[in-house]
This record gives sequence, structure tokens and C-alpha cells, in this order.
Amino acid sequence: EWLNLDKKFWSGLNPSNTGVWTVTQPNGTSRELVCRLTDDGQSTFNTDPSFQGWNNYGLSLQAEQPYWTEDDISRTFRAVSGSGFYIVSDGSTPGVLNISSGRTVSSAKIFNPSDVEVWPIWTLTGPFTAASVGLNGKNISIPFSIPDGQKLVINTAPTAQTAELGSTNKITSLGSAAFTPLPANVTSNLTLTA
Repeated sequence: EWLNLDKKFWSGLNPSNTGVWTVTQPNGTSRELVCRLTDDGQSTFNTDPSFQGWNNYGLSLQAEQPYWTEDDISRTFRAVSGSGFYIVSDGSTPGVLNISSGRTVSSAKIFNPSDVEVWPIWTLTGPFTAASVGLNGKNISIPFSIPDGQKLVINTAPTAQTAELGSTNKITSLGSAAFTPLPANVTSNLTLTA
């Protein structure tokens, strides 16, 4: 039993790859840290621990980045459906004009409970002919249409900025987009139009 557990443990600690250290809290929530093994602690043993049965290991792990992560925070916002321009009274003759409100989501907000700022990933689902997303007054304009059911996924992280529409990266079509992070422990106002 010890040898099987020991083998399984070490197979997850490849020094040439990263692994994920997951800690589950008593309330059931988990947090993770991406780490790399830097020292296996074997130099502290006079004999192979497999001959001793159970043993403690002193490992050194190096975090790829210094912050623990938890589950992603995701919010869905939908544009209000517009009404027809004409209200048809008898089914054939146009009657009263109907002025719909603009397709904006003016009260959208999101809270970042993290201790650090985070870079949002925007997912926009078509159909629309143009759109704009942003926070705290800094917007990303999408000057092209998205067909019904297709998704444009915009990753704003400085190390991974992409705007993927299917297998096509449309990042250059966004021009000088104002990517900005969500501040830590703050509720941010979102600007969403389509």
C-alpha cells in the first residue's frame, strides 16, 4: 500500500512540468496554486523511505505565480429585445410608431472579491452587427458582426491577449482596445452594448 501511494504521489511531481496544488477548505471551497518541484527532499534521508513504510517528505515547490486561484466568477448579461418599429393595429396597416430603448445594459456591475486585480475574459454571443464592452469608462469596440450562435471570446490578460471567433484571432480588428483589469475588492460598472 505504501509503495503504491508513494509511486502515485511522485508521478504527480515531475520537475520539468508544472502541477496544481489544490487545498480544500472545511466549508468545501477549494483554492489552487500552480507549482513546479524544485527539491524532492531526498538528500535528508539516510535510507530509502520505501524500506521504512510511512514517512514524511520535505518538498520545495516554486509557484509559477504567487497567487492562489479559486473558481472563476462568471456573470451573464443580455441585451433587451427591441420591438417592431410599427405597431400594426389590424394585422395589415401600420399604426402607431414604437420607439424602443437602445440595446444597452446600463446597470451591469461585477464584484471582484480577490486580493489582486484580475483581467476579464469577455464572451459575446451573436447575433449582433457591432458591440462594445468595458469597465470603468474604458471600452473595447467590436466593429464587426457576429453571426447567430457564434461566440467572440476576448482575453484581456497582458500575457494572453486574444479575440477568438471560432479558430480566427480577431485581436487586430479591435484596433487600440482599452483593456483594463478589474480592481481588487471593488464593484466595477460595466459598459455593454450590442
